[in-house]
Amino acid sequence: ADSRLSKTSTSRSSSRRRSKENIIIQPERKAAIELAIASAEKGDTVLLLGKGAEKFISSGGKNIPFSDKETAEDIIFKKGI
Repeated sequence: ADSRLSKTSTSRSSSRRRSKENIIIQPERKAAIELAIASAEKGDTVLLLGKGAEKFISSGGKNIPFSDKETAEDIIFKKGI
């Protein structure tokens, strides 16, 4: 896993205020992206932040190929969204 945690936050309150109850911490980046997309409702916007356009994740001194954009596109395509 990436040494930095991937964070996914969702808010269902009408005021859209963030509180501790609305924050989910998912240390695996792919799982965090899947969770963010699965949690989104019609009209929501999902932002993937913090990694930029890098094509890899550094973990344990190794660079592992990974693209947020490609991962999100694959998840969306598989879900038929």
